[in-house]
Amino acid sequence: MARRAPRCSKNIAKRGAVAKKRMTGDKQSFIETLKNNRSFCSIVNAVALSERCSFFLLSSKTPLSTNAALEYLKTSVEGLTGEEIELALYRPKYGSGYKEMIEDTIRPLLDRDMGSFGHTLYALDFTSFADTPNETVVVFQRLNELRNAIVQRLDGSLVVIAPFGMEREFALRAPDMWSVRCGVCMMEAALVESVDMPTFAESPKAQT
Repeated sequence: MARRAPRCSKNIAKRGAVAKKRMTGDKQSFIETLKNNRSFCSIVNAVALSERCSFFLLSSKTPLSTNAALEYLKTSVEGLTGEEIELALYRPKYGSGYKEMIEDTIRPLLDRDMGSFGHTLYALDFTSFADTPNETVVVFQRLNELRNAIVQRLDGSLVVIAPFGMEREFALRAPDMWSVRCGVCMMEAALVESVDMPTFAESPKAQT
């Protein structure tokens, strides 16, 4: 029997709604923009339905925005599927060159011990590297080159978070991955100060 498509909450699924263009320090206000973002809603549904390694692209303005979005994505998917999932977040240390960025993000995907499919959501976060685009695009290229090896290894969906405004660069530098994307969301709203929310340490190791 085919899997029935899970439905987003009423607020998430509101037709025609888009993220508001605003900077905020309030987590709840930021989450509301995600609930009203059709692209983000589609990603929630696609991750919940996925039965293979699916790829998604987010663009974010701040690491705090990324943290909140991934936390909300995880809990939303768990709510739709009724199953707990692990969030494995790989974030390079700020100021790293492209070699270190590759070692801190792509390499762990190839080395990680995988579990049964559907219990892990993988995320590579490059939000902090908007001011070093020349380094970041090299990582995008390497990610594209290793796409097949990554797909064969992963037991869950992969989300790449690019710096806001670098979506076109990703499409140009990683055309193979771009061609198989299952969803794209540009998060125009942004968290700009610390709030009461989990904050993942910047570390080569996955944050779970």
